[in-house]
Amino acid sequence: IRESIKIVGEIDDFGKKSDLMTRYAAIFLARETRETTDCLIGKFGKFNPEMIIPAMMNTEDPYLNNYLRKAVEGSTNKALSNLYIYFLAKNDDEDSARELISYLKAQEELRKENQPLNFDKDFALNVFKYFDRREALIRAYGMMELYDDAVTMALNNDFIDLAKEYAKVGTDGWMGKKLWIKIAKHVLKSKDAMQASFELVKESDNNLVLNDVLMYVSSKIKLKSFKGDITNQVTAYDKMIDEFKTCLLYTSP
Repeated sequence: IRESIKIVGEIDDFGKKSDLMTRYAAIFLARETRETTDCLIGKFGKFNPEMIIPAMMNTEDPYLNNYLRKAVEGSTNKALSNLYIYFLAKNDDEDSARELISYLKAQEELRKENQPLNFDKDFALNVFKYFDRREALIRAYGMMELYDDAVTMALNNDFIDLAKEYAKVGTDGWMGKKLWIKIAKHVLKSKDAMQASFELVKESDNNLVLNDVLMYVSSKIKLKSFKGDITNQVTAYDKMIDEFKTCLLYTSP
């Protein structure tokens, strides 16, 4: 098999070479995944990877991702991206984990620009659940606009910044408040709860006010220790109300 792969890779006629690879890819990849992958990378620069998707789907060795990484660049074929995601999730090492999150972040940027995602969200969700890829699963929930699930899972796994990120995305009104209160309940268990409560109010983009979070501060913490901070918050609210009144006064007929 190795010799056959080498012979196909050395053929000068690209059309003939491509036809042979398409015809025998299932056998090549099943028997010699690494040699076939290296051949595809080094000898098949203009080859259409969509031609061998069925063969790649029956491959178990994550080494194939070295080829898929190049194949998905500039491609919108969801089957290719699904395979790429599958092997990244399956491969249990830090480099693959980082690569998976990097890919998902790039896809999130596409979504922000109202462009379609290059992978199937339901497929990815099931893959991440099966391989227990928690950060990837959180991001999949976010891309599916399941913000409550995203925030809940992020908090359960102590991805606090990620929880805040999805609480901010597309959530205003009662849903935004609900998510931020959920974050407050989790965060304010710490010994620095009072300071964290002020920070949460600021970060929540007006979804929270101080009164929303104080009830979740431990009774063991003495509020008088934070009298100055609370006074500053109240003063800030009073100033905001005064500015609003002034604005109304000048805009009234």
